[in-house]
Amino acid sequence: MKRIRLMIIPLLALLAFSGCKDDDAPSITLQRIDRTFTVEEKDWGIIDNGVDKYRKCECAFEELTEDVLKNGGPLNVYLVMEDEGNEADFYGQLPYIRYFGSSSSTENVSYAQVIDCEFSKGVINFFVTNSDFTIDNPGKMTFRAIMQYQ
Repeated sequence: MKRIRLMIIPLLALLAFSGCKDDDAPSITLQRIDRTFTVEEKDWGIIDNGVDKYRKCECAFEELTEDVLKNGGPLNVYLVMEDEGNEADFYGQLPYIRYFGSSSSTENVSYAQVIDCEFSKGVINFFVTNSDFTIDNPGKMTFRAIMQYQ
């Protein structure tokens, strides 16, 4: 008899909770922004205020309205790296950090390159900063920005 009671209690609990259903739950429809930005070599401006040295490009981003910024989720931004021998692109989420090193008979050079961004209503800025503060032009870069919002 004791065994039967022990088996019935979990069964009753399972039946009690499996019948819960909330038909009044609001339905949320998410919208999506998926935008690609291509920054050409000529578009990179130089920022050199005597202390900081980096490259910057400002791009219009009309989809980033006040409403989207208020009701949206995180904006995920990626550096798109095209691979000539591969059908698919590779993506690196910003901030994206790469380490470079080269050695020659005269010098040994190592530095990091940080690629990041900031955004506000109607605009996104991309930055390229080298740890040795050289402001070499990074060349053509492609970025992809993705956000879901209500």
